[in-house]
Amino acid sequence: MSKRYGIAYSSAAVRDLEKLRKSDQRAADKVKAAIDKLADDPRPWGSTKLSGHAESASRSMTTG
Repeated sequence: MSKRYGIAYSSAAVRDLEKLRKSDQRAADKVKAAIDKLADDPRPWGSTKLSGHAESASRSMTTG
């Protein structure tokens, strides 16, 4: 069994996801699913570390 990481949402992220859900439910579901996958693999293939952030902080990824 692999380690599962916690996902913490900022209040701004919660607001943005709610806005997206109201305008495009399908896109919001894809974003939420991609975020949830990060609990199992916080550094998926294709993600890149954002410059100017702490060692364990933000990464960027694209969903199809």
